[in-house]
Amino acid sequence: MEDDKRSQAQLLLNLERLQQEFDKDEENRKFAITQDGYHILFTTCQHFVKDEDGFCISLDAFSALINGQGKIVSLGAIQFLCKSLKEITNSERVTVKVIKAIQHACIKNESNRQTFVREGVIPALIEVLKTHGHSSSVIKETCFALRVLTFDDDMSVPFGKAHDHAKSIVAENAFSVILDTIKGVRDDAASLAELCSTLSRLAVRHEYCKDIVDLGGLKLVLEILEGNLKDQASV
Repeated sequence: MEDDKRSQAQLLLNLERLQQEFDKDEENRKFAITQDGYHILFTTCQHFVKDEDGFCISLDAFSALINGQGKIVSLGAIQFLCKSLKEITNSERVTVKVIKAIQHACIKNESNRQTFVREGVIPALIEVLKTHGHSSSVIKETCFALRVLTFDDDMSVPFGKAHDHAKSIVAENAFSVILDTIKGVRDDAASLAELCSTLSRLAVRHEYCKDIVDLGGLKLVLEILEGNLKDQASV
């Protein structure tokens, strides 16, 4: 039993070191991929899914590996991340790690974005914002993930679905959820900036702007700006 604990502790330490190396240099990530690093780290995430510490550490390493390497992300990993996001609702720490991995899988990869949307990531992210709307770290990562879904940054495809994804996000009652979250974090300038930026990113049609106004969003944002004059640049 003690040997097992020591072995697991060593494994987690090695995963932390791997993550640090991946963060240092893209070449380290590319080399790890040639050594079957993707399969090994994804399997490790699956192994630790019921162990919060192990899951978070393995997710950090996996997320660092796929950063800038979205083309290697498999359908199985996308489904696993979506399932984790939907089912692990009681841990803000795990939620943040899962969302960061989703971000890294989606940045500059239109195919992954579309697959995540088909797997139900949008309602899952909106639910996270409703559940953990008091947490600045969750707000930051969730808002950025929603915005990433509306990016048009993949030069390998002639046409993306950024506009369609924005429509899908709005259809999940996003404006109401974002505005309610804003009301609960009025003293947190960083969270307000993330929420307002996301609101702006989604206001892609005249009727959406009208919806925001009808929900009291314009008045609320102006009140926020007035109350945060020194932070207007960020908000």
